[in-house]
Amino acid sequence: MGLERMNRELPILFNTDMVRAILDGRKTVTRRVIKKEKAENVLNSPARLENPEIPDEKFIERLVDAPCQPGDILYVRETWLKTDCFGLQDCHSYKANATAESERLRKEYGFKWRPSIHMPKVAARIWGCTGGTAAGYHRGKGRGRGYKRIFKRWKVIQICRE
Repeated sequence: MGLERMNRELPILFNTDMVRAILDGRKTVTRRVIKKEKAENVLNSPARLENPEIPDEKFIERLVDAPCQPGDILYVRETWLKTDCFGLQDCHSYKANATAESERLRKEYGFKWRPSIHMPKVAARIWGCTGGTAAGYHRGKGRGRGYKRIFKRWKVIQICRE
């Protein structure tokens, strides 16, 4: 009887434009960069040197852990603010839903947007389940030199909204 991996609830930060894209159904996939040191360790490992016929992407996909795994649940942290809902309960407002009128009222009453990094799980309104991961490369220029950026991605297969 093997140990089963428990699904985790993990935060993921998105800016206001990305939150709007999720809510509009235009964004269902995201990528997160793997730390360069982890990828380099895998690509310089003895196993990699013994198996040069296997593409780098396959080694990275198998040996470097993604920030989350299939089945994990992600909750989106976004720019938000907390109000008292007329003394009844705590309410949360989100910058992605702000209108010109709500911005005018927010400023008039002195409410300030809070950064997404400080958003508690209880205030999250967008939850997603992760699907499979795949490794890939992005090639570009950085500081005048060529570089290779390695990332893992996961597909959000279900977005749940309140």
